[in-house]
Amino acid sequence: MKKVIFPLFYLLVSLPVFGSVELKSGTTATAISGYLGDKVARKGVPSDYHAIHHLSAGERWDAPCELTVYKGDMNHEEDYLVTSWDKCTTTSPNKTVGWKSNSNIKVRGIQVCSNNKSNHRLKGIRLYGMAIHNDGSFTIQTGYEQFKRANCKRWHSPVYCQKGQVATKVIIHSTDNEINGLGLVCRKVQKK
Repeated sequence: MKKVIFPLFYLLVSLPVFGSVELKSGTTATAISGYLGDKVARKGVPSDYHAIHHLSAGERWDAPCELTVYKGDMNHEEDYLVTSWDKCTTTSPNKTVGWKSNSNIKVRGIQVCSNNKSNHRLKGIRLYGMAIHNDGSFTIQTGYEQFKRANCKRWHSPVYCQKGQVATKVIIHSTDNEINGLGLVCRKVQKK
């Protein structure tokens, strides 16, 4: 009797090989898009496997006083981490910007819009993305995701993580509990 081993061998060879990625130790910070504030906070739950995929921002009576940071697993797991900077009870509907939690697209850059007044209030956010692949490689996404409110008058220069890095925290500059500018804390992506 003749044994057939080719189909089994073919099946084993043809199965996809999935890798996984993690974040390398050490952080770098971007400059600030927008204005510097009197106070600085960094928001983002620590993790070696999660990066920022979207933000949610709220206001109270035209004052930008709340920002929530959502981090998703870089290996396409259905889990996420959330942290907030909240200096008000929001009254206007929150605006959300970014990519869904199980997407492989994570944040690599940020840009803010201000009201162009002396109080330098945040009125819009653009996020720039990077698709992370299982082998540790990445693809820079063209374009951006954004939201803007009615008083968005001036888009400031965008700031970006270094090549091969993704955002793991947001740097929030504020004055009188109102957001004036945003930056990112970044870490390099590497194959596990």
